[in-house]
Amino acid sequence: MATNPYLQGMADDIGRRSNTALQQGLQGIRSNSVMSGGFGGSRQGVAEGAAISGAADSLQGNLANMYNTDYQASQNRASQLQAAQMAADSARYSADQSLAGAKYGADNNFNIAGLSNQTAQRGQDLSSQLGYAGLQNQLGITGLNNQTTRDVASMSNATAQRGQDQGYSLGLGGLDNAKQQTANQFGLGLGNLALGFQGTNNQYDLGLRQNDLGFAGLDANIAQNNVSNQLAGANLGLGVWNQGMANNQAGINAGTSIQNTPLNYASNFANQYNSIGQGYGTTTGSASQQSNPVMGALGGAQLGSRLGSMWGGSPNAAGGANAQGWGTGNGYGNQDLGSFL
Repeated sequence: MATNPYLQGMADDIGRRSNTALQQGLQGIRSNSVMSGGFGGSRQGVAEGAAISGAADSLQGNLANMYNTDYQASQNRASQLQAAQMAADSARYSADQSLAGAKYGADNNFNIAGLSNQTAQRGQDLSSQLGYAGLQNQLGITGLNNQTTRDVASMSNATAQRGQDQGYSLGLGGLDNAKQQTANQFGLGLGNLALGFQGTNNQYDLGLRQNDLGFAGLDANIAQNNVSNQLAGANLGLGVWNQGMANNQAGINAGTSIQNTPLNYASNFANQYNSIGQGYGTTTGSASQQSNPVMGALGGAQLGSRLGSMWGGSPNAAGGANAQGWGTGNGYGNQDLGSFL
C-alpha cells in the first residue's frame, strides 16, 4: 500500500503554524506582564506554561487527526482496490470456465466422429477376419482328424512302453527303498549309541563339577576358619598386650606408692615437729617418677638418727648430756629444728 508523499509536509506545516501561534501567544503574555509590572513573575510563568501546554495539545490533536484521516483513506482505497481485483478475478475465472466448456464440447464432438469412423472400419475388418477364420477352421478340422488318428496310434505304443518302463522303475524303487530303510536303521542305531555315550559323558562331567564345587566349598570353609583363627589369635595377642600394660601400670603404681611411703612418713613427722616448734606445718607432694635410692636411704638414715637423738636420750644443745624428750626452756627445738631441716 503506497504512502502519501505529502503527509510529512502537511505535518511539518501544522507544526510550523502551531509554533508561530505559540510564539505570538507568548509575546502577548510577556507584553501584558511588562505593562502590568509582573514580568518574570509567577503569573507570567503560569500563563506561558498554559500557553505551551495548549499549543502542544493542539499540535498533537491536529497531527493525530491528520494521520488518522490519511490511514482511513488508505484503508478505504485498499478495500476498493481489493474489491476491484476480486471482481476482475471473478470475471476472468468465468471467462476461462466458458472457454474451457466450449473447448471440451468441440473436442468431445470430434472424438465421437472419430470413434464412429473407427467402429465402421473395425466392423469391416472383423467380417474379413471371420471369413478367413472359417476357412482356416475347416482346413484345421480335416488336418486335426488325420493328426488325431496318428496320435492315438502313437499314444498306444507309448503307453505300452511307459508301462514297461514304470514296472522297471518301480522294481528299482523298491530296492532303493529297502536299502534306504536299512541305512536308516543303521543310522538310528548309531545315533542312539552316540546319544547314550554323550549322556554318560554329561553325567561324568556333572560329577566332576559337583566334586569341584565341593572342593571349592571346602577351601572356602578352610579359608574362613583360617581367617577366624587369625582374628582370634590377634584378639588373644591384643588381650595379652592389654593385660601386660595393665600389669605394668599396676607395678608402676605399687612402686610409686612404695617410693612415696618414706616421704609421707617424713612429711608427717616434719609437720608435727614444725607445728610444735614454730606453729606451722609443711606439705610434701609426690609424683610417679624415678628417684635416687641412695639419696632416699641417706635421708631415711638422717631422719632416723635425728628421731633417735630426740627420743633416745642423746645430748642436744638445749638439755645437756642427760636431757630426755623434747626438752624445756630456752633449748626447745630451734637449734634441733634447724639441724634437722
